Amino acid sequence: MNRRKNRNRHKKTPQQEKGFCNVKLTVAERLVLANLLPAEESYAGMVEIRKLKAHLAFSGEEAQEIELTQDAHGIKWNNEKAIQIVKDIPMGEWMTNVIRGILREKNGKNALAEREMSLYEKFIIDYDMV
Repeated sequence: MNRRKNRNRHKKTPQQEKGFCNVKLTVAERLVLANLLPAEESYAGMVEIRKLKAHLAFSGEEAQEIELTQDAHGIKWNNEKAIQIVKDIPMGEWMTNVIRGILREKNGKNALAEREMSLYEKFIIDYDMV
């Protein structure tokens, strides 16, 4: 029985089999990921980046809920309220590979920031567990 459960845990959904997956991201991870994305790419690439940015963006309701504000020093939010918000972000295979490449490159150059560590863990270390 345990083997069967273990096997099923790694089975992919039809969406995953087509190269799509959902990644659960916190408020902080969504902001960090939005800043990691390339500013230049091919037309098709920019379309995918635009779609991902739309999914990463905060709705007015979310922004109010976590008390999201922006000033000259950056973006601030209520951590206690933000901890409760984790969003499933749909991501295609190409976009996932772009993000993984960026994170690997930063790690290879010893330039991975502390705020990027959880993304590195999700996209590189734990990626094969999805």
